[in-house]
Amino acid sequence: MLVDERSFAAESLYPGSSLAENVQRVLPSSRVVKALSTMHAGLVVRTGTGLDLPSVFLFGDETGAKERAREPRHIVDLGALATARWADQFILAVRPVVEVFGPVPFGLAVVRSR
Repeated sequence: MLVDERSFAAESLYPGSSLAENVQRVLPSSRVVKALSTMHAGLVVRTGTGLDLPSVFLFGDETGAKERAREPRHIVDLGALATARWADQFILAVRPVVEVFGPVPFGLAVVRSR
């Protein structure tokens, strides 16, 4: 499937940093927490379907602030705010996925064996 390249991000806007880290730097007394939803909006409402929900990733340096942002379901705390650099790069994975599967709703989930 051919995809219009102009519709997708092609590079990081914050090389060597992240948007969340830049917000923390500009507002040093704030408690910045970043949550990244890696799912199409249509998947958010699919509760009770028996399907695993895609993961929502949480990043931040302040434990108390992260607890306020946490929802009990499908949250994966990936640690410090510097880890949010990965989240800023996730958008770069969207284009290849759409090229393979087409413009269908999809999400990223961490699945652990029990």
